[in-house]
Amino acid sequence: MRKLVLLFLLLCPICLLNGCKAKYELDEIAIVVAAGVDTHEDGVEVTFQITNPHGSAATSATEGGGGEDAAVYSFSASGRTMLDAVNNAKDIIPRELFFSHMYYMIISETFIQEDGLTALVDFIERDEEMRGQFPLFIAKDGPAKNILEVLTPLDENPAKTIVDEANVSSGEIGIRRDIKVNDVINWSNMPDRKPVLIGVKNISRNNSGSVSSLQNVKANSFSLEELAVLKNWRLLFWMTKEQSRGWIFLNDFMENRAMLNAACSNGYSGVRLKELSPAIKTSLQRNKLQIDIHFKGTSTLMETTCSYDLMKPDAIHRIEKDVENTIIKSVESMIHKSIEEEIDMTGIAATFHRQHPKQWKTLQKNWLSYLENADIQMTADMTIETPGMRFNHAEIKS
Repeated sequence: MRKLVLLFLLLCPICLLNGCKAKYELDEIAIVVAAGVDTHEDGVEVTFQITNPHGSAATSATEGGGGEDAAVYSFSASGRTMLDAVNNAKDIIPRELFFSHMYYMIISETFIQEDGLTALVDFIERDEEMRGQFPLFIAKDGPAKNILEVLTPLDENPAKTIVDEANVSSGEIGIRRDIKVNDVINWSNMPDRKPVLIGVKNISRNNSGSVSSLQNVKANSFSLEELAVLKNWRLLFWMTKEQSRGWIFLNDFMENRAMLNAACSNGYSGVRLKELSPAIKTSLQRNKLQIDIHFKGTSTLMETTCSYDLMKPDAIHRIEKDVENTIIKSVESMIHKSIEEEIDMTGIAATFHRQHPKQWKTLQKNWLSYLENADIQMTADMTIETPGMRFNHAEIKS
């Protein structure tokens, strides 16, 4: 009898356990690795890039981002809202879209200008599968759809290529990491910060969605462009490349392999920035904002067309000064653009807020006026650790 009672007590908790009610088998889901959002006459058009577990990028593909044997393929669905477009996608593909493994999302600049990101962010934050840790990009000079329809030669998954450009190669602007959805949300909700997004441009040739064109890397590729500044969830303007680098330098987003061309009187010196750390000190003196910015870093000389005799002790010092001036000029250009557009995307307001929380309450409403009339002192201390594998030019004799 005791054994029966014990067995009954052991079996009772099993009745309280939940089953797998909302489960999906692997052959019932389509794993979305990237998504693009464009404007459409219906409201919004969403392009989905999904994995094909049986595919290989080394075999043939059809127009429009791959075919039955491609590693990924893309398709588009439109609707009045994001949810409407996702639901309409079920009429195209007989699978449940699964968003938990998103590499990135890209938005066209037309969509951000006309519709803004408010509804999109609302959809992302409410969906339990969409984690806000995936990067958000903006498509420059073209629809987001075109980016997702490109197959790339170095990665079977094109979505990985764009993310690697931001996190590994860093592009021409030298950014060290991508900007995620959560970054944009947090910056938009902060009174002392304005969000920026990395631009991506399709530099592929025609028919870049077929595997036959994968023999040429440039025929199937993307480039990281300048940074775009947002206000009230809409695109406000694009920074120049110089201003974008200034934002990256000042906000400590520089990648430790970034290349920089520093101008001299008759050429350029190319250096690889190994380390660059900004130190910002702010204060309010006699009702005038004081900003002291100091950069300290190290670099390696990669090439130079300047007529410096590198065997002389002061030659490396002159190149270091050229690098310092280039960094300072980039940051000054970005700050001037911020004042011109009457929006502070510099990050200086966040620094002042953190260093002087009580004074920030007084300055907050008129911050742009204080920034415009601020006394800004900027210095840099760059050290070239090595001139590379040689000193002088081939034609210069010591």
